[in-house]
Amino acid sequence: MERFLMFFTAIFITFWQFTIAIRYPNEIIDTPLVLCEPERIIVKIRTSSSNPSHIYADNFADDPECSSRNMNKVTLQHGKCGMSTEQTKLFYRTTDNPSGVIQRICISVQLHPMFVTEADRSYCAQCVYVKSQIVDDFESSLDISSRHLVEWRKSAAMY
Repeated sequence: MERFLMFFTAIFITFWQFTIAIRYPNEIIDTPLVLCEPERIIVKIRTSSSNPSHIYADNFADDPECSSRNMNKVTLQHGKCGMSTEQTKLFYRTTDNPSGVIQRICISVQLHPMFVTEADRSYCAQCVYVKSQIVDDFESSLDISSRHLVEWRKSAAMY
């Protein structure tokens, strides 16, 4: 019995060392690229050999609107997939503290199609959107008078 136990222990240790030495041949190369668009956030992942197997918003791995398979990016719509929205006042030297919105989302990147590997990563991305007052100021300062339009048409007709 003792001999069997020693044999089993030796096999187990050999197998354990072998599995530690094996690495999945794909790794994330760089920090993900986050694109902040008006209605969505796009997160792009660069890897060493092939696209990640699965990129998904945390807690939404099986939702097709919140995940992508075998692609190097995931597109997440604002207000969906657990994305948090925070209204805030932003402080800049050049403006009068405009209000803004911060959209935050956490994603996970799974490289192997079936297993979690040590190269898998999770990231949190955020986009800051500043509400612009330029259009409101422009509309409020623009005064349209039909009288000038009529006068211009009369003067244009003289030529």
